[in-house]
Amino acid sequence: MPVVSRGLLRGALCTLLILSATVARGQGGPPMITDDPGTPGNGHWENNLAITFEHRPNEWSFEAPALDLNYGLGENIQLTLQTSYVVLKRSDHGPVGGVGSTQAAVKWRFLDEERYGFSMSTFPRIIFNALQSSVRRGLADDGTRVQTPVQVSRKVGPVELDGEFGPLFNFSGQSEWLYGVVGGSISRRRLLSWPSCRARRARISPATS
Repeated sequence: MPVVSRGLLRGALCTLLILSATVARGQGGPPMITDDPGTPGNGHWENNLAITFEHRPNEWSFEAPALDLNYGLGENIQLTLQTSYVVLKRSDHGPVGGVGSTQAAVKWRFLDEERYGFSMSTFPRIIFNALQSSVRRGLADDGTRVQTPVQVSRKVGPVELDGEFGPLFNFSGQSEWLYGVVGGSISRRRLLSWPSCRARRARISPATS
């Protein structure tokens, strides 16, 4: 989800609702913006629905739902499609709703924890607008963006730590570095993500002579 400015708070917000079609291997992904190297496995789906909320001065918004579809192609590759229905309310007008930004991505896990002691993947994605009307109403950012993050994961006893970092290239605005960490405890039946997970952004400044 998205990496638009509206979604950057997800790393610090608690999830209001998450429904998964399968048991996820990791704890990253929506509503967190920090992902993990886990993949669903060959021929398996891992689909998530989430409701997220954000409040800013003079406006609030929520996604209901944020949709995250993942399909395993082999044991180390994941195909992903993410989108959401966004409702935005500003102080100067009534609520408006529509489709937010859409993401298409491919994850490749090239290091496995069983062999190397930690997992590592890359998850390049393209972020675009399905409807230009959503841009005009402030529901999605304008232009096309490309993100090329790397994910690292390590388990220490019952605790799993996931980190993600990489650039977000914006072809119609400011490019940025995005990085974040999420942690959680794992048991056979449940995964509890720490609400203290964090995500940060840093602008990419053009080189000057």
